[in-house]
Amino acid sequence: MPKSVFISHVYEDLGARDTIRSWAQRGLLGPGVVVTGESQDVRHLGQGAIRSHLSPKLTGAAAIVVLVGSNSHNHSWVDYEVQHALSAHKLVVPVRLPGTTGGGPASLRGRATVTFDPTAIRRALGT
Repeated sequence: MPKSVFISHVYEDLGARDTIRSWAQRGLLGPGVVVTGESQDVRHLGQGAIRSHLSPKLTGAAAIVVLVGSNSHNHSWVDYEVQHALSAHKLVVPVRLPGTTGGGPASLRGRATVTFDPTAIRRALGT
């Protein structure tokens, strides 16, 4: 049963990330579920700094929720986060953002997406 859930997203989808964080805080994703993710913008420090910032957060998470939408389908950092999670055998849950049609990152192609709904996400997380 995952407790720490990393949200993989692009900047344009911050609102959706915040909604999921709110659902977790209200217990709608299951008891004790805590949402983690990027906590500071280190892009100006280069790719190594980004990896150093993200890696421990991804490693510490029990599951990764990937926001799939029009903005994320070709984003290299979303793909990096998914690859990192898959290589660590983490549960990866692709969540379709409402009203979007973009595909998921290449590493998730062919996987079914979960509806952007707290009950559906909770079920996918097994909490």
